[in-house]
Amino acid sequence: MHRERLFCGKEIQAISSTTGSDKLVITFGFAMANKKEEDFFFGVSFLEKKRIDYIAIDSFDNLWWQSSEIFACIEEIYKRGILKMYREIICYGSSMGGYGALLFSHILRATSVVALSPQYTIDNSKIKYDLRFSNYAKQINFFFDDLPQYCSKTARKLVFFDPHDIDGQHAARMQGIPNVELVKMPFAGHSVTAFMQEVGILSKVIESVIGGTFSKADFRNQIRSTRRNSARYFSCLAEGLYKRNTKYTDLPIRLAIKSFSLSQNAKIARFIALRFAEVGNYEQSKEWFSKAIEIKTDLILSLRSIISLSIKHGRHEDALHFFKIGIKGKECGLISASGLASLEETIGKSIENEQ
Repeated sequence: MHRERLFCGKEIQAISSTTGSDKLVITFGFAMANKKEEDFFFGVSFLEKKRIDYIAIDSFDNLWWQSSEIFACIEEIYKRGILKMYREIICYGSSMGGYGALLFSHILRATSVVALSPQYTIDNSKIKYDLRFSNYAKQINFFFDDLPQYCSKTARKLVFFDPHDIDGQHAARMQGIPNVELVKMPFAGHSVTAFMQEVGILSKVIESVIGGTFSKADFRNQIRSTRRNSARYFSCLAEGLYKRNTKYTDLPIRLAIKSFSLSQNAKIARFIALRFAEVGNYEQSKEWFSKAIEIKTDLILSLRSIISLSIKHGRHEDALHFFKIGIKGKECGLISASGLASLEETIGKSIENEQ
């Protein structure tokens, strides 16, 4: 399929590929720090593979579509008469993109919306329960930020979310919007998109929405039959159970170990190490911090934790061993000089306190 540059401003850009079929998918990009070229234009590779007509809208900064350029982009779509060519229009996005898909569903004449983990708003003057995006929100002038007012009243709006995540509170606010259908995905985490990709059902779900055959009952069965292959599911389940009862760590640890066996993820290894540390099992904690360190993702977090733990248990040889790993990490560019200095300071303070 041939890509065409539809719009390019300082904040908003869009591409399109239209061949004259009767269905059009309009995608909205997700928020991401330091976006690379391959991160732009959400869903396009899938749509091109399936030869589905699309418009892909994205932003250079994480502005939650609070930019006058989005209207200039939509004006260009209207000028070209693109929307008149289609019998069905599906707006589609994840997180910030899901919010955008809902927000502009009316003005883009959507017949359906697929919103994965969307926000109701990130304006903290309107909501207090979600501070995940507060650094972005502080820099945004929210002038077009009223979902109930601006989103389509007639389009079928499927909102996928984890009810145990903060996203559940956003979804609850959307219940009063006409034709919103809430699709719960327990313990999928914020990125239900990544979860569906992990278990191999994302393409099928999107195709079923585009084809008009999506069923919430069938989807629930798909989730139940595939989630046991998901590291994300076991990780979120472990964290959820731990938050409910921090004194009972056995089951969360076992679930997290299952997650690690599927993913070899450093964050999960740190979670396991910290739970063992809480029950005083130094050797198991050390073993799992070591696994996290071997993976070399967020190395400084694991090193700082295991060095502090080693000192707490009087295992200064272990503390020095991990500090030496930190030195090698700096030489390899895996941690910064300031990170290494913080490790050195941790050891220095502990020696002073013991004296």
